[in-house]
Amino acid sequence: MHIPNLWNGQKSNILILGGTGFIGTRLAEHFCDSGHKVYSLARNQRKTSYDDSSYFNIEGNINNCRLLEPLVDKCPVIIHAASDSVPGDTIKAPLCETYNNLLPTIALIETLQLFENRHIIFISSGGAIYGNPEKNPASESAQCNPISYHGACKLSLESFLFSFAHQTKNRVTILRPSNVYGPGQMTPKGFGLIQTILNAIFNDSEFTIWGDGSIIKDYLHVRDFVIACEKILCSANQEKYARYNVGYGKGYSINAICQMAEEITGKKLRKVYKEARIIDPEEIILNTDKIRSETGWCPDIDIKEGMGQVWKSLEPK
Repeated sequence: MHIPNLWNGQKSNILILGGTGFIGTRLAEHFCDSGHKVYSLARNQRKTSYDDSSYFNIEGNINNCRLLEPLVDKCPVIIHAASDSVPGDTIKAPLCETYNNLLPTIALIETLQLFENRHIIFISSGGAIYGNPEKNPASESAQCNPISYHGACKLSLESFLFSFAHQTKNRVTILRPSNVYGPGQMTPKGFGLIQTILNAIFNDSEFTIWGDGSIIKDYLHVRDFVIACEKILCSANQEKYARYNVGYGKGYSINAICQMAEEITGKKLRKVYKEARIIDPEEIILNTDKIRSETGWCPDIDIKEGMGQVWKSLEPK
């Protein structure tokens, strides 16, 4: 089996599922700029400056097999960046996670079974899938004990995709990113800590901290994550099924992030502390030795530089 890789100047058609979301948009922009044709499937349209020969925006759901089949037929690379929740959305709501994320992706897998020699990249979660690991930083071999239904769903889909890779002539790569942030991130309730904090400072509004602010997480700039995706696609590795952590490899508490935000902006954050949530790990930092050694990837943007970029994007032009 040979699945085309994007190296030595080779161009490809790339299908991005969830291509109008925060990560999906950045992936689409990067691969269009690199000369590839990008097909973006999402539930909403977005305006773009790309011409019609390099970017195609299709409105629809990932469980629509009639819509998907002609797209997958054109695209040897499929990046699954579609997600309808964050851990806080589905507390005590497993059916919501099942109907919105698990079942649509299983329907997608049924469609993908009709094809061969496809490379599917699934964006899982390095922040939710491990739960509270015995050791930090956590490597890909660490036991996965998700404590949120969101993390449990991601782990379930990884298992389905393992079976899919085993049963078909297709390749699957699982990427487990840490908390991805950067300019332009949308901030629905419970999503995007750094953007939410800086928005609260910008708007002089209250910011809610669940617990005492001691929770430690790993934060990765979206640009570094996009480059990691490209490195995976350019790798000569033809392993049928592979998993990679993608994080900065360093942890910061919520209190430390708040303090950095105040230093960067020169303004005070109005913090409100509330009872801790049961779905938040106490500490999760990702060991990224595997992706570094196999692809040469290394994160380039440290957290202070990245937060400065986000703050600058909020300032009036």
